[in-house]
Amino acid sequence: MGGRLDVPTSRRDGIRGLFALGDRRLLRGKRQHRFRQGRRNRADPDHGGDRAGARLDQVQAVADGGRCTWFLTPANPVTARKRWIAGSLEPRGTLTIDAGAVAALRAGKSLLPAGVIRVDGQFARGDAVIVRGPDTHEIGRGLVAYDAENAELIKGRSSSDAAQILGISGRAEMIHRDDLVIGTIPTA
Repeated sequence: MGGRLDVPTSRRDGIRGLFALGDRRLLRGKRQHRFRQGRRNRADPDHGGDRAGARLDQVQAVADGGRCTWFLTPANPVTARKRWIAGSLEPRGTLTIDAGAVAALRAGKSLLPAGVIRVDGQFARGDAVIVRGPDTHEIGRGLVAYDAENAELIKGRSSSDAAQILGISGRAEMIHRDDLVIGTIPTA
């Protein structure tokens, strides 16, 4: 499944930039990675290889507009994580929240202890829980930052009160927005 692919200019420039690095370093964001050509016997015909390994001239050919095949992921990592939280984890408990917390969650905010009005079930920190509105309809699912006992102690309280009650300064959120899925399970 080859064919000419119109690689965006920025990607072509990035591929060309690989060749400017004499010591084979590749920068990605703030991290620096080294890349290798593969095992010598696979990439070097003088050592019994059949040239099947990754080669810089092949990357150069793609940078110059040659034929290639691109495999694109169907979803980004955030969507995959949200799908995992919503559909793959067995909920260990339920948090019932007030109407103000429902509005905050739908606006993309985290769930704070002040918005929780009821805690049900036996769950540990990091377990999946169901989040229900005051009318008991499911609002979403998330990974809780406190176990059931501590959640019961701090429900309805401000985040600063929660730290005093528990004697430790934990997370300000009962469920952080990155660990929360609102509504239906996201699709790829």
